[in-house]
Amino acid sequence: MGASLCGSARNPPASRVHSDICSTIGSTPIVKLNKMAPDGVNVYVKMESFNPGGSIKDRLALGCIEWAELNGLLKPGQTVVEASSGNTGIGLATVCAAKGYPFVCVMAESFSIERRKLMRFLGAKVILTNPAHKGSGMVIKAKELADKHGWFLPQQFDNEANAHIHRTTT
Repeated sequence: MGASLCGSARNPPASRVHSDICSTIGSTPIVKLNKMAPDGVNVYVKMESFNPGGSIKDRLALGCIEWAELNGLLKPGQTVVEASSGNTGIGLATVCAAKGYPFVCVMAESFSIERRKLMRFLGAKVILTNPAHKGSGMVIKAKELADKHGWFLPQQFDNEANAHIHRTTT
């Protein structure tokens, strides 16, 4: 059996110019895995790592922010605050930076230093909580900050935009 050409010998279609980073979210390719299944079975994967923040959580971030804008829950320049262990925070930091919203991520001190650095690079403020309090401590602190300062809290696990964006775009 001969070797097959694998993309490098072919010219990909011309790249599209995007007006901002948000328009790249969700435009992820579907790729057929040719060597991963038995004969006669087609396996395809959606390459969510191609999103600008590197995960499917970019869809959630964009969906929650745009839903809040459309429903008058998020005002221009208003701070967004969310509890996240990383990927949702990175997605929100990306979207908020592009749309001009300050972003505060609340995460347990035991979570990834690399994710904290990436969010800070994107302009986010990261507030650390006691790791003994785990996820519930992060959520409590984020809600406390939202209530105290009038910040927008997307509440990723309770936000109807979360399910809607995946239903309609994934």
